[in-house]
Amino acid sequence: MRGRDLDFRGVALTIAGGSFRGEAHVRDLDRYTVNGDLADFGIKRTVAMYSPAPLPWDGSGSGTMRLEGSLRRKSELRVAADLTIAPAPRGLPVRGHIMATYEARSGLLDLGRSTLTLPSSRAEFSGGMQAGRELRVHAETRDLNDILPALGENAADFPVRLESGAAIFDGTVTGTLDSPHIAGHVNVTRFSYEGRIFDSLQADANASPASLEARNAAITQGTLRAQFQGSIGLSQWKIEDSSAIAASGTMRNADVAALAALLDAKDAPVTGSLSGSAQVSGTIADPQAKGDLDVVKGIFFEEPFDRITARVSYSGRTVQVTSGQILAGTAEVQLAATFDHAPGRFDQGRLRFQVSSNAVPLEQVRMVQKLRPDVKGSVQVEANGDVDLIPSQGGKPGLRITGLHADVSARGLRLTGQALGDAHLTADSQNAVLHAHLESAVADSAIRGDGQWQLAGNYPGSATITFSRVDFARLRQWIAPEQPSTPQPPGQPSPADRLSGFAEGELRIEGPALQTEALKAELRITKFELAGSAPRAGGGVASPASSFSLQNSGPIVASMVNNVVTVDSARFAGRGTDLSVTGKVPLQQKNPLDLRVNGRLDLAVVHEFNPDLASSGAVTAEATVRGPLDSPQINGRLQFQNAAFSLNDLPNGISNANGAILLTNDVHGASRENRATIQSFTGETGGGKIELSGFAAYSGDEALFRVHARAEQVRVRYPEGVSTVANARLDLTGTPARSELSGTITILRTGFNLQSDFSSLIAKSAEPVRTPAARSGLLGGLNFDVQIETAPDTQFQSSLTEDLQAEANLRLRGTFSNPAVVGRVTITQGQVVFYGTRYTISDGSIAFYNPLKVEPILDINLETKANGIDITLTVAGPLNKLHLTPRSDPPLQFNEIVALLATGRSPTSDPTVLTQESTAPQSWQQMGATALLGQAIANPVAGRLQRFFGVSKLRIDPTIGGVENNPQARLTLEQQVTSDLTFTYITDVTSTNPQVVRVEWSFSKQWSAVALREENGVFGLDFFFKKRF
Repeated sequence: MRGRDLDFRGVALTIAGGSFRGEAHVRDLDRYTVNGDLADFGIKRTVAMYSPAPLPWDGSGSGTMRLEGSLRRKSELRVAADLTIAPAPRGLPVRGHIMATYEARSGLLDLGRSTLTLPSSRAEFSGGMQAGRELRVHAETRDLNDILPALGENAADFPVRLESGAAIFDGTVTGTLDSPHIAGHVNVTRFSYEGRIFDSLQADANASPASLEARNAAITQGTLRAQFQGSIGLSQWKIEDSSAIAASGTMRNADVAALAALLDAKDAPVTGSLSGSAQVSGTIADPQAKGDLDVVKGIFFEEPFDRITARVSYSGRTVQVTSGQILAGTAEVQLAATFDHAPGRFDQGRLRFQVSSNAVPLEQVRMVQKLRPDVKGSVQVEANGDVDLIPSQGGKPGLRITGLHADVSARGLRLTGQALGDAHLTADSQNAVLHAHLESAVADSAIRGDGQWQLAGNYPGSATITFSRVDFARLRQWIAPEQPSTPQPPGQPSPADRLSGFAEGELRIEGPALQTEALKAELRITKFELAGSAPRAGGGVASPASSFSLQNSGPIVASMVNNVVTVDSARFAGRGTDLSVTGKVPLQQKNPLDLRVNGRLDLAVVHEFNPDLASSGAVTAEATVRGPLDSPQINGRLQFQNAAFSLNDLPNGISNANGAILLTNDVHGASRENRATIQSFTGETGGGKIELSGFAAYSGDEALFRVHARAEQVRVRYPEGVSTVANARLDLTGTPARSELSGTITILRTGFNLQSDFSSLIAKSAEPVRTPAARSGLLGGLNFDVQIETAPDTQFQSSLTEDLQAEANLRLRGTFSNPAVVGRVTITQGQVVFYGTRYTISDGSIAFYNPLKVEPILDINLETKANGIDITLTVAGPLNKLHLTPRSDPPLQFNEIVALLATGRSPTSDPTVLTQESTAPQSWQQMGATALLGQAIANPVAGRLQRFFGVSKLRIDPTIGGVENNPQARLTLEQQVTSDLTFTYITDVTSTNPQVVRVEWSFSKQWSAVALREENGVFGLDFFFKKRF
């Protein structure tokens, strides 16, 4: 120390976690200088000594420092430092180099060439801040997390993130430290805002304590192109209510859904591409805005549109939409609206609207097409009104209508190609009372309605709707269109189309519209009629005489009070039918149904719902219906009296049926099922008795049945010409989609009444099998597993056979459309007519091996005697490839056997006999043709003529080539008097004289006698002796 001068050398200090080494000098106890080196001092701790706001980053500084000034004059302060910043032990690593000079007198801050770096960010500074000078700044980052700590507690809510992009600022800072002015260019690429990714943002920015301004700003996202500019006034870097704002911008091809998400309206029911322009002015407290919007190719409330245009303005507390237009195809809607909201709140206020449209085709309204794609017509709307928006309270809506004037008309309504009519609804409010009027001719009816509601409180009011002759068929098409599972035959009406009827009555509703639980209603149907017509054979509908009808017996009355619907009276009467329904349906309960059904029903009505099922008789019903609407629980009893059922595709029906079916609702596991159990059921079918037992159950969409049938002495006439009497024990189990018929059928008697012989049956059986038509429903899914057997004393009766005895052991498999039979029929004895000749069956069998279809394999030996010659025919093979093997005793050639069987001529080598032949000889092919032609002529009439003349056999025997090649034909009548005596009468139809009468008596195996009266009148008696060598 020397007088007023002080010198400090070798100064060592510990400061902010670091150290200072240097020297200090004071002159005249005023001027001072400090020089030294700083090492590892904490920057964050140092800043905290002078600023209450904590620094978000930390580092340690090392370098040189020089401090000059005056103890008396603070404006003489001058600081110069050259520091290197290294990362601190904790926090984000910060590096950099700071060359700073500060002069208090001139306010100069000179950073020289300084840099700061973070893990993904870098800032470069050059120049200084002073009047006439500028500080140049270049800053960029690829991770905003480097700089977000500067926001403090609000960093987590910052909505902007970089998505593999970068944010760059190039600009200058001018002015002074107290009043800096920042200007530069901002460029941000690949960033997201509120989760929505944008491609780029560019803007020229200016900021000062008095204002914030953006110019030439542009933002892109996909096809979105937005340009804007604007400014906002500041007060010492703060925004106040009086801050002035001014902005304008344009937008092209913006995604409406994405913009809605940015505005916290992610569930907004609108999509499309938006273009428009907007201008904003005024202050923060009182902004003014206007703009033009154009949205194309979008969807609004699930309805597609081509274009929406509108002009929107906002002033004070009023939002106004003018020149609004929606275009969608040929539809055009004009709209305008004004919304006056409460200060600072958009959920309260009054909305005034006006909307009008042209005739909008219903085919273009997607909501209508989803419900009924087959509806056609147009609807036109004109409406205006006032709606108050208030906060929702107690579950009540936040919208209240204070005024409404509307006119809605629907014209040319068509459903499934049939005209429905028009409808017209008007609504008009006067003195806070809304009056509504409805007129409609839908469903060929006259429907009129009038109502009025007070537009205050809970909207108390009342309405009355009267309807006359509401056609059920038209109403059914509107409410529940029929979707048949199988197409109807041409000209054949569907089951629903055969039902018709109408109703007339009145519906009254009164109470508060906003309190549905307090509404009261009464439905009174004064006239009800339901009629049906059975289908006419060949198509069409039968006359009314064959139809059923059901009418109300007294008014049908149903009322609703406190959300409980009560059926006060509902009684229906018709031919053989008297039904009544009573009960209640509480709408707000989980299991609302509580109904009772009693009465008597004519079973003929079943035919109206299933045209393949003919029925008659009556059923008495006593049932209750409880539980939920989608799964009602039915309990009760059905009593059948003299009922009859017949299904078109089955040869037998059930008649004189009596019995009872119990209806119950049972719990199985976690589900309930409605079950119908056959308590007792007996009837008659095919002259025999039948008894049924079992059950059918229904749960949800699944139906299950198991029915056992016991039949005694039942006659079945199938196929045509065949009658069979049998006993049966059958079980039908499964579902309507897939079921199985199993059990045993025992054949007692079978008879054939055919207009042909055994050979014709074989020929017809060999015809190609027609492919059965595909079926649906119960018969379409029916499978067979039935054992067919014969009783020990089974009788076979036929005009083609005598004393036939056989045993059968067959199993019926396959489906109803494609049945199959496996097993064997063994024939032990009997006689059969084959190609006009009676044969004795020595042995035979019919086997069925193919498990996929009905394919009989024959192996039958037939024996007969013609003119003393024993002939054996073996018929073997499948019907479509049958082999016929003839044998004779004595042995004859094939053509001789054919001639003997076809014409009755015995082979001979006597020249005298040969010269007396009346016809030219025929080849065996001609003989076969003669026999076949004779069968073709005789078969259609032989059976009736045999019965007329009382003969055993009638045969027409044409000769292909007669004497001198003239056609001839002979008519043969044969009567089998006994098994050994045969009488034959033959005449030539070309002449009245030639006649042959022949009597043959076989009195032993070796001896027979033939008495013959020939064409020329000669009578002869021949004895034949037969001996084999």
